[in-house]
Amino acid sequence: MISMRATPGAAGVMGAVILLAGCAGLDQANGVSDASNSSALLADVDPIQLTVSSIFPETQVSGQLLRDWMEQVTEMSEGKVTFDFYGDATLHPATEALSALKSGLTQVTFVSTGYWPDQLPVAHWDDLVIQAATADLGFPNVNVAGPPAALAHYLEDSPVSEEFAKHNFVPLLPLFSGPSVLTCSSPFDSADDLSGRTVRVGNQVAQGENESLGMTGVFLPPNDQYEALQRGVIDCAVNAPTTVLAQDLLAVAPYATFEGSAVPSSGSMFAIAKNVWDDLPREVQTMMGEARNVALVNLMKNQLNVYADFVDAIEATGGALADPTTIDNEIRGWHASQPDLATAPPDGIHEADARAHIAMVRDIVDDWKSIITAELSVRPSSGGDVDTLIESWRAGADILDEDAYLAKINEYTSRY
Repeated sequence: MISMRATPGAAGVMGAVILLAGCAGLDQANGVSDASNSSALLADVDPIQLTVSSIFPETQVSGQLLRDWMEQVTEMSEGKVTFDFYGDATLHPATEALSALKSGLTQVTFVSTGYWPDQLPVAHWDDLVIQAATADLGFPNVNVAGPPAALAHYLEDSPVSEEFAKHNFVPLLPLFSGPSVLTCSSPFDSADDLSGRTVRVGNQVAQGENESLGMTGVFLPPNDQYEALQRGVIDCAVNAPTTVLAQDLLAVAPYATFEGSAVPSSGSMFAIAKNVWDDLPREVQTMMGEARNVALVNLMKNQLNVYADFVDAIEATGGALADPTTIDNEIRGWHASQPDLATAPPDGIHEADARAHIAMVRDIVDDWKSIITAELSVRPSSGGDVDTLIESWRAGADILDEDAYLAKINEYTSRY
């Protein structure tokens, strides 16, 4: 059961009622069990209710990911695990997620590491690592291979997981998408037309990419963009198409292009408070891992279908899609100028350890690149002109056998 809240109730503010039987460490939760055994596994587990908060509307792909996971967990537990849910940032704003998890105000919420580069320097650096490793996957492979690769690299013991633990959270549902789209309130045809504009970005890499086009990047939470575009505070915004459609940004910024050379969006996730996670029974952790994998398959399907919808929405609004060639050339040049990530790790991480972490991430991404192309027969689109991109985007989620995809995610995560 998922109880919906518009504003915090007296019992919900300080945390949910959790009656636990047993505990387990983080590494015990990531295997996948047979769903048919859930009832027997949870026979001796007392009822559990978790407080969950989200900044996203349920109609947005990110909101659907969280709802899919909650519904799977409740169904698989036969109602033993339920959720007290606060949507649309009613419990806390996006920028207070870390403090909300630490205080117990919420127990599961949206975290974007780009909001706290000073508090999460290792995660901020790691975002660059996973982005660099997945940058050449191409569409739609980045949307298919990216989420399970991001998940797997979070499940590894690493300086990133240590930093997350210090701030009392564990990644639960990674949000990983690409390519980004640039939407603007006035027309443009090339990189030269964008010079001097102000653009909303979600992380430091997107800032660098778009400032290479002559724009000024500013950081804004996703749900502040519509008003900022409407009032002229910003001229453009960079997002996944899922965010553009969910927030109706084309109504105020109908001129767009695909930033095909931009790296994928990473570092965003739904996370669970570590103290809560560690106290959950092993059976519940295992079941939540299985539910997570099902939810990630739905995320992939929803993302790819929204990319197809985005093309239709541009046409319906009377906007225009600009050819991305000159924009992609500038972004590629910016990436080529960036320093080796291994030579600029965060404080406390030695270069040798940085290189080992980068190698681990690249190995995971290579695994998933092989799984997607060789075993699931998904090939990236070729060419970068707007017509070729439109054709590949319109294909939606029909390019993949979702049952085979889920089986591969289950198999890969079982090693953890």
